[in-house]
Amino acid sequence: MNIKHLTRYAAVYFAGILSAGAVSAAPIFGPQGEFSALFYKLEWKPGSSCRKPLRPYTSDSYAMDSYRDDGMRYLKCVKEAAGSDIDYASQVVADGYEKAVNDFLKEVKQGY
Repeated sequence: MNIKHLTRYAAVYFAGILSAGAVSAAPIFGPQGEFSALFYKLEWKPGSSCRKPLRPYTSDSYAMDSYRDDGMRYLKCVKEAAGSDIDYASQVVADGYEKAVNDFLKEVKQGY
């Protein structure tokens, strides 16, 4: 396979990944949640901006309604943070992929 075919193959392959919708614009401020790794297992937790509501001390209707509303806001916050971090991670992987392909193609073009 010559350099022309290799370059064309890489361009078509990368365009296919982008058109599949796997990558979107990365958030400007980076991840919203917190990533951690323990024994090769990557875990994610919502960031400190999402505050889990405390259970009410009483069972009156006002306390339960307030807890339910706070819970809905918490779940919405977690969903938005997760979506933002999925977009961010996808963009980071796509950028790394593009850099690896470009670095390799540049090396191939330079020859031996």
